[in-house]
Amino acid sequence: MPRRAVILSCLLLFSLVPFPRAGAGSTTAQGEGQVYTNRDLKQYRNPSDARQEKRSAKAGDKKEDAAKAKERQEQEYWCKRAQFHRKKIEKAQREMEKAEAKRAALQEDAAGAAGQKKKTLEKNIKNTERRLQSARKELAERERDLGGIEEEARRKGVPPGWLRCQFDW
Repeated sequence: MPRRAVILSCLLLFSLVPFPRAGAGSTTAQGEGQVYTNRDLKQYRNPSDARQEKRSAKAGDKKEDAAKAKERQEQEYWCKRAQFHRKKIEKAQREMEKAEAKRAALQEDAAGAAGQKKKTLEKNIKNTERRLQSARKELAERERDLGGIEEEARRKGVPPGWLRCQFDW
């Protein structure tokens, strides 16, 4: 029985004790201070708080700017590297086209020629064929070089747009 009496007395005591309520501007019966919310914090800020926020924002901006500058450098590096090889491919293609055009012109001339002139033209055609073969070989090498760069970029996680010089600056 004494146990039951202790429990009842505890319940009676707890029902009499006032508990603080949440809410803006509420006070308790015991005279405790006012309850403040986050909206009230702006009112009680110190000037040093604003300076501290500016410092942390500036530090964050510097890090962000450095990251953007580094990314821009990487983009330019991959763009220039790919452009260099594309220009070499274009040059090899032009050489090949010139050799093909010259061969076609020589073959036309050789078809209507006879004797010594025909032999000279056939010799020139063979020389042009050799130039054409070397131009084709050069073109294939340059295309392989560009493919190697594209593969390297893919392995390093470089976006394909960087190789095509497509940036969103």
